Amino acid sequence: MFPVFSAAIYQLLQPVDTDSVERSFSTMNRILSSERCRLLPGHTCQLMQLAVEGLCVPDVRDAEVEELAQFSAFLEMAYRLWLAKPHWGL
Repeated sequence: MFPVFSAAIYQLLQPVDTDSVERSFSTMNRILSSERCRLLPGHTCQLMQLAVEGLCVPDVRDAEVEELAQFSAFLEMAYRLWLAKPHWGL
């Protein structure tokens, strides 16, 4: 009786794919292992975002001068932060 309406409802009620949810749970199980069971929820969320979405690094080949300056400042800050921490065995 309502072919367009029934086709739209059929498209809306299709089962949702659960692969991404299962991958997220697997990632969370790798992050929250027995060695890292004391992570704060905020740190766990950040690690999950990095593991699932990856690190957002701009493509500097097509960057403007301002973007290159921001990226250079980011690298310099990360390097200074790394040097400020003690590194055993170096």
